[in-house]
Amino acid sequence: MKGFLNPDKLFSMTPWKRKDVNVFLLLECADEHGHVLQALGKWPRHEMIPLFVGTKDEENADIGPHLVKVDRDSQLLQWFLEEGAEHGIIFFSEASIEVLGAHLQPFLECILPDGRRKMFRFYDPVTFYYFIPNLTPEELSLFMGPACGVACTRPVCAEEADSLFVEHPIALELYGPSKQRLPWFVSEASFDGFVIPAEYSLALVLTGFFYDTQRSTARLMGRKYVTRFARKIIEQSRAFGLSRQSDLMSHLALIAKIGTGYQHDPQFRRIAEAVQEAQTPENSLQALSTGVNEFRAGVRGGSDEWYHAALQRVLRTSYEAWHRPNFTTEVAAMLAALYPERAAYAGEQAVIDLVKMARKEAEAWALPPRPGICLLAGLMFFLGVDCVTDPLYPWIAQNLHNDMSPARKIRELFELGQRLAKIELRSLVA
Repeated sequence: MKGFLNPDKLFSMTPWKRKDVNVFLLLECADEHGHVLQALGKWPRHEMIPLFVGTKDEENADIGPHLVKVDRDSQLLQWFLEEGAEHGIIFFSEASIEVLGAHLQPFLECILPDGRRKMFRFYDPVTFYYFIPNLTPEELSLFMGPACGVACTRPVCAEEADSLFVEHPIALELYGPSKQRLPWFVSEASFDGFVIPAEYSLALVLTGFFYDTQRSTARLMGRKYVTRFARKIIEQSRAFGLSRQSDLMSHLALIAKIGTGYQHDPQFRRIAEAVQEAQTPENSLQALSTGVNEFRAGVRGGSDEWYHAALQRVLRTSYEAWHRPNFTTEVAAMLAALYPERAAYAGEQAVIDLVKMARKEAEAWALPPRPGICLLAGLMFFLGVDCVTDPLYPWIAQNLHNDMSPARKIRELFELGQRLAKIELRSLVA
């Protein structure tokens, strides 16, 4: 995806026309495909400052934000305007790169309205696009400091209206470190103004990614629920400490395979423990990836043959069969017979624990005990323990909330489960 930044508007900005004003690119180097680092390697002869140097994130300085001074006719700037605008922001300033870098560096950390101290990714164009317009005049002056203009694009869709151009008069002689009121306190109005739309914008990116990679599931869910799922992934990712867009996409792809509730799902206890023991966000994501890959290899088979066979067994199981089991061990045995590889991976006790959780869920919804427990256990076994509330499977919650008899709800749950099995089988052979 190429970022869109209207060059005509850029070239008409007063700072661009002034030859005494320097042009800088603030580039986020941690993009998924390494485009920024490749560009910096291709055109290396620029003054450059990694903003993470001298901060608590210094170990990630190489892949953190870089402030780069460019000439107006430089090839690096040309690359940025033609295909790299989604990776950064243009700053204009009479100041040197050292002065502008020293000014911007403290803003890498902010204090939120609730008092929490957080890393502030203002260098991310998605955040910056919403951040700047929601600042008060005083906040804007504080943030801009020696900068007399900025320009960026919102990297979600390439529309002219999605470019941001701001000019800000500054008397350079009045600027100095003593004028700054840091740390950076984000007001409630500014926080509400830019955090919510910025996260929604990011959710749209993840939604598009999900549609590209999980077409059949996405069509079954519907766009509204895919967006809800993406926003839940953003929430979980932030709890992990993940912030890079590429990491959020990786997290989404992994969670789509095991469900949003894996951390308290008895089937995935070993994955949850490995993630919890990881020392860094990157290690947590790696532990999750390793666990999901091991799960799929041990449960689905090399060519999904075990999963295919399990879906075939589900489709051959009659509605009446779900009425017969009465005790927890009988339900667990039935699930193990349907999908022995998954039951072996989870372990006998995990399947029994899952059935006990299904019993509580059936009681909460006042479902008939035998088919209710059995069907919910089956859904939780195949789709994850949180399937009732997981936006990946909105039709389950819709069914349970419908104004109909408990017996009818059970029958429709069975039919919906069969429909999902058929869709999954079609996707395996497509």
